[in-house]
Amino acid sequence: MTQKGFSLVELLVVVAIIGVLASVGVVGYDRYVENTKRKVLDQNYEKILRMMETEDLIVKNDLGSAVDEYDKDGNATGNKISGDTTCIEFLVSMKKHLLKDNTAFRNPYRTDKTSITVDNRAWNTHEPGMISFFCYRASGGYGSGGGCPMLEARFRVIVYYDPKGVSGITPRQSHKGIGGKYTENIATAQTECGWDQDTHGDWNTGTDNIDTDAAYTPGS
Repeated sequence: MTQKGFSLVELLVVVAIIGVLASVGVVGYDRYVENTKRKVLDQNYEKILRMMETEDLIVKNDLGSAVDEYDKDGNATGNKISGDTTCIEFLVSMKKHLLKDNTAFRNPYRTDKTSITVDNRAWNTHEPGMISFFCYRASGGYGSGGGCPMLEARFRVIVYYDPKGVSGITPRQSHKGIGGKYTENIATAQTECGWDQDTHGDWNTGTDNIDTDAAYTPGS
């Protein structure tokens, strides 16, 4: 009895079909991984926003926060955050509080780094997976009003998605601002929050550089 094997053409067709299926599977898996990372980032962002809003409400109503206060350089003051805590101190204190657990709020695109950074750098200087805090009291750039007490302070929290060099850094959303009112005129804003150069430093108080533990080089 004669046994008939596969012809070369048939084998090539099978190999081609397997290749197509494999490529579809790889694309589907990559999309699944990317969607999962974004979902984790979304969840982290929403949790952080809720916690920031809650603490903002607590300090503005003198309800007694349990969050330790740190100065803008990250040194503990021995106090709890309150309405007298400045905006930049509040942001640094909240970052310290949120990252007490070393496993909390890791960057899903680079899990050896945290997502949270307190800085007033431009959007396109951030990496995917970062969540940045900055004061935003009046015109004159991000970081303005960092020396304003929380009773008059306003800040933003922004999350970043797109990898650099692909489509640029695009914030998913810029929170409309938590806290005090936004004032177009810098002089008026300074008066409203009792800002003093000798006490609070420059009006654009903040960290110019992205936090080291949140920074990384894409592809590294």
